[in-house]
Amino acid sequence: ILMSHQVQFYWANFAETGNPSQGTHGTNLNQMWPNFASSTLQQTLMINTVGNTGIVMQNAPDKTTCDFWDSLGYNWFNG
Repeated sequence: ILMSHQVQFYWANFAETGNPSQGTHGTNLNQMWPNFASSTLQQTLMINTVGNTGIVMQNAPDKTTCDFWDSLGYNWFNG
């Protein structure tokens, strides 16, 4: 199924049920959207390519980049 269809299915399910993985199009999804939990706080839906392996949930995919910016501090941000 095309990647654009997958994204449309997530939005349609979310609008219908409040859950992107459940609804009319739930059986058409390549990747189920997990329920939020503090242990999965950093999970991100990554949409990379078309096909069954192109849409995946990853834990903290930008951790290295975020750690770099965190190391600089936030003093510049306070005004």
